[in-house]
Amino acid sequence: MRTYRRLRVQLSKQDEKALRALLQGGIQQVRVVLRALALLQLSAGQTAGKVAKNVELTSKAVREIGRR
Repeated sequence: MRTYRRLRVQLSKQDEKALRALLQGGIQQVRVVLRALALLQLSAGQTAGKVAKNVELTSKAVREIGRR
C-alpha cells in the first residue's frame, strides 16, 4: 500500500465564502458540487481518505482536486 504525505489545503475567507455561496445557490453540475464539498472538507483538516468516503470519490480524485 502506498503512503502519501498529508494534503494541506488552505482556502482564503473569500474563496471559502464563494464555495459556500455556490453550494447554497441554484442548480449546479454534480461534479462542481462534489469538488466544492471536497475542497471545504480538505480545508477543514480532514484527510483525503475521509473526504473521499464522505463525497463518494476516490482518494486519488480528492488528492488531485486538492493539488489543483
